Amino acid sequence: MRGQVLRGRVITATTAVVALVSAALPLLIWVDLRAIGIPMAWDGLWGYHGVAPEHYGPLLGGGRPLGWVILTASVTAAVALGISLFTGWWLRIVAVVAAAVAAVTAVLCLADPGLLLGDFKEQLGVEPASDRALTNVTALVAQTVAASVVLIGAVVSLVLGNRGQAAGIREG
Repeated sequence: MRGQVLRGRVITATTAVVALVSAALPLLIWVDLRAIGIPMAWDGLWGYHGVAPEHYGPLLGGGRPLGWVILTASVTAAVALGISLFTGWWLRIVAVVAAAVAAVTAVLCLADPGLLLGDFKEQLGVEPASDRALTNVTALVAQTVAASVVLIGAVVSLVLGNRGQAAGIREG
């Protein structure tokens, strides 16, 4: 049973690190117009990367910065998991909920890029372009995978932590 608790702590620590990676992925380019010949791109936090950032950055804000939801939820999961290694096993429940929010948001952005783009296409005047053509699918897949791994790891950490407690083994 002691080995199971140790394994649970390793899973918890590893999941916390993956949650930090998940929190960093919204810094990648999520909306990229370079494929259609326009030298403009935005990251998941809706930060502009392209020509004349002082002009176009503030003007084109029609997208939804859903990367902030993922970043916040992933950091919450990482902190909750990290603290739960020392005290407060219940923080793993917080981590599971936060990881679920991050994973669901990432899946929704990948499944429906229109949710991410909002009225951005109308603002820019590129309505004929498909939503999928304007998004960096590779970055969205990486985000979805990372957030999903955090969710699975948080659930496993919660289950293993609770089994150790039920057996009377103190973790902290």
